[in-house]
Amino acid sequence: MNKELLYCIPAGQYGKEGVLSLLTQHPEIRFVSLVGIDLAGNDTDEKIPIEIFMKDYEDFFAGKAVQTDGSSVVFMNIATLNDARVDMVADSTVNWYVDYNDENISDENGRPVGTLRIPCFLIHNGKFIDSRSVLKKSCEYVSEKLKKLLSDAQVKEVADKFQGVITENGGQIVNSEAWGLKKLAYPIQKKTTGFYFLIEFTGEGSIVNTLETQYRRDERIIRFLTFKQDKFAVEYSEKRRAKLSNKQEE
Repeated sequence: MNKELLYCIPAGQYGKEGVLSLLTQHPEIRFVSLVGIDLAGNDTDEKIPIEIFMKDYEDFFAGKAVQTDGSSVVFMNIATLNDARVDMVADSTVNWYVDYNDENISDENGRPVGTLRIPCFLIHNGKFIDSRSVLKKSCEYVSEKLKKLLSDAQVKEVADKFQGVITENGGQIVNSEAWGLKKLAYPIQKKTTGFYFLIEFTGEGSIVNTLETQYRRDERIIRFLTFKQDKFAVEYSEKRRAKLSNKQEE
């Protein structure tokens, strides 16, 4: 590899000004090629002079700078002769690589002419129709599911801890329910959502002081509310639990 050449622009390492500065330092990079993969696995690309990319940089990420048509990619039942426009949107979340043509030498600095290759999304009538967007959505879906699994495990860990505090101090757990992730009524510690968990228990009044002291010492707890149920609330809770149990059995 030639140490004087730029081979990769890592994702997230440079902002707009950083990218433009790099390209200015490497005038041998003469072109930008936006590369999209259609739903059949075929690739399509549009080669653009680097000057246009640098001038209209932001438009390349808004789908305003480059278009192709349905004849260059396989979009059966999507792009037609009368409706063939396909917008190409550069993907800023991945690495960009530079290909060099060793047979084409730049007169400016004697280096091979390079083409910056940028993966892109393909949009037809406002909808993503490329394999990259399918992969991105799949990754986002899996990521959200994994986050939920991890969050559920963390909530269980915290709930088990405080139920343990209750039982270790002579209390008895009557009922516990995970209510899931919910939006807070107002931001707390810059957080707008939180996992809600209900614990119903019986025991001596001293347990409350011990429990609330432990709540305050645990940074994972952002709010708590402890209250004593009167006989009507106890009756209501029993009926509510019975109703939930019947629904689960159905």
